[in-house]
Amino acid sequence: VARDGEGTMTIYPWMRPAVYCAKEKDPLLFEGDIEPNDIDQGLLGDCYFMCALACLSEFPDLIRAAYAAPQCPELGVYRCTLCKDGWWKTHTVDDTLPISLNTGFPAFAKNREEPNELWVSLLEKTYAKIPGSYAAIRTGDPAMALADMLGAPYDRFNKRPEWEDPEAMFEYLQQCDEEDHLMCVNTPGVDTSSYGGAGKNGGDGNGEDLAAKYKAVGLCTGHAFSLIRVKKTSEGHRLCMIRNPWGNEMEWNGAWSD
Repeated sequence: VARDGEGTMTIYPWMRPAVYCAKEKDPLLFEGDIEPNDIDQGLLGDCYFMCALACLSEFPDLIRAAYAAPQCPELGVYRCTLCKDGWWKTHTVDDTLPISLNTGFPAFAKNREEPNELWVSLLEKTYAKIPGSYAAIRTGDPAMALADMLGAPYDRFNKRPEWEDPEAMFEYLQQCDEEDHLMCVNTPGVDTSSYGGAGKNGGDGNGEDLAAKYKAVGLCTGHAFSLIRVKKTSEGHRLCMIRNPWGNEMEWNGAWSD
């Protein structure tokens, strides 16, 4: 899970899906449709990667493409193709996963409702295998994670000429949405949540006022979100729909919330 110099990590037992799944549920790479709501981040602080996965799963063919290589589920062996550092490579992983003693299910990324569906867990395990450990993928950049999975370039909003003009920036975001670009946004500061992994418990990037400001509207600092929709109403309201890759109860509670 972690190597020397990568910080501390909880020690977990490892188990195969055939063991931790209910007897009537056979492990499957895909169970029904691929949906963003399949994704539950778990206890590893890799919200940036979960954010990228949530964006990809809006277009299920992109997820299936990562698993296009021949698979051997009967042996618990899977192949996943990613484009790390500009090179496409197919990686082989087994389906043994770190297990939470509290839940009996994978401690890290998993399907929220169907623990026998493996695509989320195995993509995360593959992404961790490339640098050598789960600890190595705590904290990161969702734009780079998207590039690693798509082999495509990315652009940063704050580098755009529209950035200083809110109306022009919103129109640009609308155009990106209409053209089906994959988009991520993040809050400033340091993640102080229990999901934060290496970044939790403060650091030097947070002030109490900043953290409180975001917590008051159901968000947290230092966290990545998928930007799903960008729309303007007939009355001129500018609305953005964001998704929290944690898949938990923390969500926006301000104007236009549920």
